[in-house]
Amino acid sequence: RDVLRSMARSMNVTAKIMAEQDLPEYFPLPTEFLIPGWQTSIEIFIKKVESYDTYFDPEDIITGDELDKLEQQNNLQLYVRKEERLKFVNSFSGQISAKLNDPNLSQEVRFEVTATGYQMVMEQSRKIGLSQGTMELANTCIESMTTIVQNIPNLNDLLNTLLAEKSSLRYKHSLLINYIGSHIIKKIPWGNRQQQEIFAFVCFFQNIALTKDAHVLIKCD
Repeated sequence: RDVLRSMARSMNVTAKIMAEQDLPEYFPLPTEFLIPGWQTSIEIFIKKVESYDTYFDPEDIITGDELDKLEQQNNLQLYVRKEERLKFVNSFSGQISAKLNDPNLSQEVRFEVTATGYQMVMEQSRKIGLSQGTMELANTCIESMTTIVQNIPNLNDLLNTLLAEKSSLRYKHSLLINYIGSHIIKKIPWGNRQQQEIFAFVCFFQNIALTKDAHVLIKCD
């Protein structure tokens, strides 16, 4: 948590600073952040030609069918009022954390929800501001990535999963090196649980400030 606060100060993206910025009336919300089953806490809008119309009311439950419909219509961005963006972030971060803490969560859903949480932390650190909810979400995602690493039996299974998923390369890269490094630590005589946890933390944050997936690609000329 102290590391996150230090990162926020150095990047000039604390919640207080971001709250004081001059922003447009409606703040963009990529639909990739939304997960089925999330209960909204605020109004969420869709942009029309000359207006912003309510798409979800407070307390609505977002369904998979509604998200599929948005994707089919190529509506990849919704909006929230600028004064409610931090309330949205904290609410949504809390619900992602609750889902990831579900002991009955399947591996497939865990992978997808963790990817969404990773994306949320990445975007918030650069655009929205690091709130208490963001820091708690980051910790939950790190724990979830550790669970994924422990539950996947071999590297080939992980690679097949990574190739099949549509999540960002930055997230996949962080998860892959976490898996490889964690298993190396297990094999060395002086390796222990604490070192695995520290390494998982480093893996999660190493790509967090990158703005494009292209930045993690390995090129061979």
